[in-house]
Amino acid sequence: MKKSVAIAMFGLLLLFSACAGSESARMRHLGISDEKLKKVVSFDTKCPVEQITVVDKMEDQGFGKYKIEACGKQLDYKRTGTIYHAADKQPY
Repeated sequence: MKKSVAIAMFGLLLLFSACAGSESARMRHLGISDEKLKKVVSFDTKCPVEQITVVDKMEDQGFGKYKIEACGKQLDYKRTGTIYHAADKQPY
């Protein structure tokens, strides 16, 4: 009996280990990253990616808020789901 309980516990541990992962790894898998944000900002502002900095960010599941500096300008961006957009614009 003890052996079957130990095997079951080991199985559960393996299952939880496989399902767990870092939050950043899950977000990257969904296409959520600073690199993608910088590309969107670059497209919107015509500022080279190399001149874009994420100054501050607050992320949660489903949304995010970002303070960006792009070519000397301070900008606010949001993430709705996996879509990045200027804070004053709708994502769709």
